[in-house]
Amino acid sequence: MGTISHFSVFRKFYLVAFALIFIFIFGISGFMLIENWSFFDSFYMTVITITTVGFGEVHELSSYGRLFTVVLILSTFGTFTYLISLVTSLVASGELGKNLKNYRTIKLMSGMKNHVIVCGLGRVGNQVVKDLIADGFNVVVI
Repeated sequence: MGTISHFSVFRKFYLVAFALIFIFIFGISGFMLIENWSFFDSFYMTVITITTVGFGEVHELSSYGRLFTVVLILSTFGTFTYLISLVTSLVASGELGKNLKNYRTIKLMSGMKNHVIVCGLGRVGNQVVKDLIADGFNVVVI
């Protein structure tokens, strides 16, 4: 039975989440190494940089620190741009809705036990499903 990781749509979101976590760790580490700042100052500077809040710098930046900040901003901007394009294309194509519906169906079916699978939902199959449901069975129709 499939899980959420079997859907390529969600894999793309996992990739974006991984990239954002990597950028966050990269930012904190970079400020700690390049500017020799404390963890908290590096954390704060990374947050205000990647969220583009625009507060003032924690401490004066060296030339290497400014260059690092530019790299951090560009990598974050690129990642968010990809995320926005991913969401837009999924919504516009209807793929997101289909994948969410399929995921909900698979999640529902994975919890079923002692169920009956009915292949075909013609006149006879429809009556069989009604009878099975009336008798208290869980039914999956293919």
